[in-house]
Amino acid sequence: MSLQTDERWTARRLATGPPVTGTVVAWGDDTYGQTAVPSGLTDVVAVAAGQFHTLALQPDGTVTAWGRNDSGQTDIPAGLGHVVAIATHRDHNLASISDGTVVAWGSNTNGEAAVPQGLTGVVAVAAGSTHSMALRSDGTVVAWGSDLMGQVDVPSGLTDVVAIDAGGHHSVAVKSDGTVVAWGWNRYGQSTLPRCLPASIGVSCTRFGSLVLLADQTLFGWGSDQNGETTIPSTCGVSAFNAGGYHILAIRVDGTLVGWGSNVNRQLDIPPGVNNVLAVAAGFHHSVALIGPTTRAATATALTSNPNPSVFHQPITASATVTPTSATSQTPTGTVDFFIDGFGIDSVPLNQAGTAHTEFQAPEVGTHPLIAIYNGDMNFAGSESGTVIQRVNAGATKTTLTSTPNPSALGQSVTLTANVTAIPPAGGIPVGTVTFTVDSTVLAAVSVDYRGVATATTSSLTAGTHTLGASFQDSFRYTTSSAALVTQQVNP
Repeated sequence: MSLQTDERWTARRLATGPPVTGTVVAWGDDTYGQTAVPSGLTDVVAVAAGQFHTLALQPDGTVTAWGRNDSGQTDIPAGLGHVVAIATHRDHNLASISDGTVVAWGSNTNGEAAVPQGLTGVVAVAAGSTHSMALRSDGTVVAWGSDLMGQVDVPSGLTDVVAIDAGGHHSVAVKSDGTVVAWGWNRYGQSTLPRCLPASIGVSCTRFGSLVLLADQTLFGWGSDQNGETTIPSTCGVSAFNAGGYHILAIRVDGTLVGWGSNVNRQLDIPPGVNNVLAVAAGFHHSVALIGPTTRAATATALTSNPNPSVFHQPITASATVTPTSATSQTPTGTVDFFIDGFGIDSVPLNQAGTAHTEFQAPEVGTHPLIAIYNGDMNFAGSESGTVIQRVNAGATKTTLTSTPNPSALGQSVTLTANVTAIPPAGGIPVGTVTFTVDSTVLAAVSVDYRGVATATTSSLTAGTHTLGASFQDSFRYTTSSAALVTQQVNP
């Protein structure tokens, strides 16, 4: 298990600059002292939880470990320093060093702690039950240890990876375009990707399952659900999460914590007062949280959209205003994420007035739920707006008709040309059908092309005058419109 989340989202939760430090709280199974946080342990920047032990990383790059030590998993290697990330799963540990190398210790029964020679450029690490993974700065993945289930057989050509994690005997990677790749043991479907999986930005694995953080800050899981691990509660506004052996912990943008899955050792019984959570780690039967030094002030996020209703292809401005719920001289900072139909459309910094704006176009005629999520900063907790229903009506159109040549000669071909345009504020190129008529009799029904143009030709007009007509119809995005009638003169 690793604590990987996409850096774009982590940066929204934590202010830039020096790493945010906190204190460690642990609960659940304490058979081996894994929840007995060492006295005086403060200024922690990251935590990780194994089967029966716990790790903490401090700003100076040193690591503290406690709990079971039957495989040397709490024996910190002499001189270990400059650590920037830690990971553990069962009883071996990985540390990513600032120079791009990796240090491993603990169980090495399957070579999981035998770091490949010459491995450099590492920016993230992940540990499975008997195998290990490293993400390199070039977006490639290296894996080692047990390959009994194919868990270290990194798919050929896998690149552009931004996040990794390992389960009991399987591996998962998220690419920069949000696609997910999984391989290894698949008894519970943990390596079979669900169809139409939305864009993902982070990943964490239970022992026999896989979960991803989606771009809309919700979670999606597949694989074993024997303990309810992939039965995800209705939780949105998730800033980070971590999957343990059989349970999951997720941090909401307001710094509160939610958990689900196995609770046989009360690992889901979150202690009172656990707020302003900066990071979390789920072990096999215990849980660990990193708590910020202060309680952040609560906020409320108000969302409006204008115009509402709008018409198809009309620009819409969504505005989110974040205000503290109690009196303070400070103003919230940070970013607001905007969503329509559950998909992220923009991430915008708050201005000095505590407001963020974004302009977008609704994808279709109908009703669309809009939500804004404030991600919080060091002084203020995040918050989620209520849902605003954006109504998008069909756009008005204008159809013009011309005929060429006019006048024409008897038996000569006459071309009728209809131009269909959207009437502002509607936009786009109307797509639909133009029905051409001659003396109120249908001549042809022709689809409008990419320019908004439709044409029909006839050479059967009799001598004299004829009334030509054209009407446009699109039953969904645009309203119908009829062109002014054209008089066609046909000379003998």
